[in-house]
Amino acid sequence: MKKIVSIFLTVGLGIVIAQCETSSRRPSRFLIPQGYVGWVQVDFGVKGAPPAQTDEGFHLFKFSADGRIVTSSDIEFGKAMNEYYCYADDRRQKLSLGEEDRGGMIWAHTTGTTEDTKNNSRNNFERFFVGSEAEYRLAERELGPTAEPSLGPVQKGTPH
Repeated sequence: MKKIVSIFLTVGLGIVIAQCETSSRRPSRFLIPQGYVGWVQVDFGVKGAPPAQTDEGFHLFKFSADGRIVTSSDIEFGKAMNEYYCYADDRRQKLSLGEEDRGGMIWAHTTGTTEDTKNNSRNNFERFFVGSEAEYRLAERELGPTAEPSLGPVQKGTPH
């Protein structure tokens, strides 16, 4: 009986460890141009695009002023501690995740899938908003409940 219990405990522990390992992923480091306000997006699995770079154990995604990155790398799902920075030249400043009524600069980080019927393909993406809570709330209000956000920086005086 002890042997059977020991086998079940060993197998059960192995399953738990395997699930923990599969639920984690390599973290991402997102670099956003200093002063950028608006939605950004990384499109994954795009044929012909370059693979994601790595930096100190992180996937590195450096956005340009248009707010979009395409990579041939596949999206990774699971838990990880991503990092967000604004950059200017060689300087980086860490950005914090937004928390309602507590500030922060990164909002509504989400993943999804887009379908390209023209090329008969589907690609995964990660998208989030960069800006103050007030800027995010304004963009959210203007967006409405079902619309897709416009990628790229917010133009002052125009809808997000």
